[in-house]
Amino acid sequence: MVKDFQIQFYTLFSSDYELAAKSLGKSSRQIRRYLKTGNVCPTVKILVDIMYRGYLPNSHGWGDMYIDKNGVLHSSSGKATSGEIAYLHNYKWVAHRTTQQLKNARKRIAELEKISNSEEIQNDLLDIVAKLSKKAI
Repeated sequence: MVKDFQIQFYTLFSSDYELAAKSLGKSSRQIRRYLKTGNVCPTVKILVDIMYRGYLPNSHGWGDMYIDKNGVLHSSSGKATSGEIAYLHNYKWVAHRTTQQLKNARKRIAELEKISNSEEIQNDLLDIVAKLSKKAI
């Protein structure tokens, strides 16, 4: 766990102890002590973890996710940009609407197939063809 803290810390702040001290609310001397001894204040450890993961909480299904420096959310299901997340409701609406249209089209095709297979229509068409052929002669 200490190694995780060190990796997260150096990823976030590199060796800028002043920036780390300002961001974490501790002195730069204290930050160096944390890194040297590995005895890190739990609050600082949690804060560095949250910052490292892109300010996402550790609970309620967010534990395995993080946001990289480019603003892309990484999860076990894949990657998503902020634009994709912002328009998620739009994607869902389009998917729902398309599904409804597909169901309606299938229903209409089934109705048309019933009508086209009807003997009544076939007999009527044969009568029309017979009348046309009589007129042509």
